[in-house]
Amino acid sequence: MAKNAKKATTSPKNGKPAGDDTLPKKPKKSKKERKLIDRQLEDIAGHKAPAAERRRAKARRKSAELKTLDKSVGDVLLARDYAFGDKLLRNRLVLPPMCMYSVYAQDGRPTNFHYQHYVSRANGGFGMVIVESTAVVPEGRISPCDLGLWDDAQVDAYRWIVDGIKEAGAVPAIQLSHAGRKASSGCPHLGIPAHEYVPKERGGWDIVGPSPIAFSRDMPVPRELTVPEIHDIVARFRDAARRAVEAGFESIQVHAAHGYLLSEFLDPLVNRRTDEYGGSFENRCRLTLEVVDAVRSVMPDGMPLMVRVSATDWSETTAGWKAISKKLREESSNDSSGDVKHENKAVKHGHGKHVDEARARESYNIAVEQAMAAGEAAADDVYGWDCDQTVRLAKLLKEHGVDLIDVSTGGLIDDVTMPIGPNYQVPYSERIHREADIPTTAVGLITKPKQAEKLLEHDDCTLVEIGRAALREPYWPLRAFHKLGLPNDAMPYPTQYLRGAYPNPATGGSGQGQH
Repeated sequence: MAKNAKKATTSPKNGKPAGDDTLPKKPKKSKKERKLIDRQLEDIAGHKAPAAERRRAKARRKSAELKTLDKSVGDVLLARDYAFGDKLLRNRLVLPPMCMYSVYAQDGRPTNFHYQHYVSRANGGFGMVIVESTAVVPEGRISPCDLGLWDDAQVDAYRWIVDGIKEAGAVPAIQLSHAGRKASSGCPHLGIPAHEYVPKERGGWDIVGPSPIAFSRDMPVPRELTVPEIHDIVARFRDAARRAVEAGFESIQVHAAHGYLLSEFLDPLVNRRTDEYGGSFENRCRLTLEVVDAVRSVMPDGMPLMVRVSATDWSETTAGWKAISKKLREESSNDSSGDVKHENKAVKHGHGKHVDEARARESYNIAVEQAMAAGEAAADDVYGWDCDQTVRLAKLLKEHGVDLIDVSTGGLIDDVTMPIGPNYQVPYSERIHREADIPTTAVGLITKPKQAEKLLEHDDCTLVEIGRAALREPYWPLRAFHKLGLPNDAMPYPTQYLRGAYPNPATGGSGQGQH
């Protein structure tokens, strides 16, 4: 198994992700399981390009990179700096936004914990540190213990974190969000599980969404937003972006992933509207593009703007949803009314949960009926969110001034099966990077230095995000650079820590200074 994996990394075939020699050996997956995951990723992400085209594209990009390579870091691409808008990232490693649910006062203001959390990762060598999901309105928080920038009085609380990240040499960024129908959910401090509703007496609130469709059995049905309310949310994103700039952040990310409000509008399984914000692909993208334009309007010239997307809702890889989708396609072609009869039974899959087939079929049925009634959507527009649509969205985002797409997946619908494994989201990043010709990040079970380095070698992405691995190891970048052979003076080592630095690979000497 290890021998085959090693061959795959030196000579990748059929467009499959390389880097298997860096994958964890335990728990082992059978050959059949690995082939199934690879086939699912290829089919769903559609990331295979003609071999000649793929080789030429990689050769062009690799040539351009080598011409500008910082010689002090040798051939370690992860350690190479990156011109990001008017900012220069010291390397290609990014701490992605990860919710900490630690605003115990429930006032949206960051705490001492947030300072320690983000500044320690900046000291740990990351090129950019993205502060977690920060709500643009109080009712847009994922949980009552989330960060917020809905009020001018909150700005000062972020400044010391921004200053600390900058002093450590990293670029401070922040993710702005509205949680939509997944808002007012549980968190550890409240003792309420995630994705379970927090009632008003525990600090919760009424939730909203594009349509009155609940995320899960544990969450209430959201109230459908009116058009004036949608316009107000766009304005609130703009105001929060202005506050982020005032706080000193040097990049902003708009959260349009993981089933929160903007991604809810994108997915026809969630968005059943028949007005200008629903139905066709263009209408479903309207809110995201309006938010991007509003945020960009208050950002200084040259300041880089990011958007995080879910490249698929994974409905195509889930047995229950996929079977329902196929049958609905067949039945809707023979029934112009879209009135599909169904039986009330459950389909078991994936995580040991059940999909209510009646409810799932009803979701598809209404989406088909409304989209077709509008007379604007193609058949492929009404069966969920996939990478084809994400590529189209990425091209639009690029036209609207977005500098980078942060590529994730999932979170849009409950009870789906995801082929989770190392690099499982990489094919989506690679395809969007290639087809939309826009910088992307890769994220998701990237845990080993060589694994991360190969993503850049294969031009699968522009930047690499290290998430959960950085929670257990804040100084992951320094160890990665050491493992990849960089000397200490080519790493972003805090000078105060050089006494404990790794032995230099070339000399074998220990760290500098007195002990």
